[in-house]
Amino acid sequence: MKISWQFITASIMACVFSSCRSQTPDTQFVREKIPIEIQGGKPVTIKISSLSGNGWNEVGIRCSPEVWNALNNGTQSITVRLLSSSKNGTRIEQGSPGRPKLWPIESSHYLFTIDGAYRATAAIEIMFPNAPPGITRAEIVVSKTPSDTGL
Repeated sequence: MKISWQFITASIMACVFSSCRSQTPDTQFVREKIPIEIQGGKPVTIKISSLSGNGWNEVGIRCSPEVWNALNNGTQSITVRLLSSSKNGTRIEQGSPGRPKLWPIESSHYLFTIDGAYRATAAIEIMFPNAPPGITRAEIVVSKTPSDTGL
């Protein structure tokens, strides 16, 4: 009987440790994914459904390298504006969107950071003045904070 309990305990521990290692960067570092359609001259409005409340959430865009290059080639830059929030104190800081990658999230590029109270929602308008012709599908990625990931 003692051996079977040891075997069960060892099996449970092996499952727990193997599941920790098998997390993808998205599972481990992404708080929310928001599909968008980019069209030249039209703003994109997104709704972030839940902020961390324990630091700044970085927000990026996941798109092809060709689309990213098109969005950054031109005289006007990407602009971001907070439209509304469910709680006071939500704020955006638009750094340098030219940063190539939102680390460690794969195939994503930095746009801005947002800070707000725990579980606050936020509506945000993003202008892509250098959008390629037609409709371009992409994904907005809201990262977890280091506290969310246990780092």
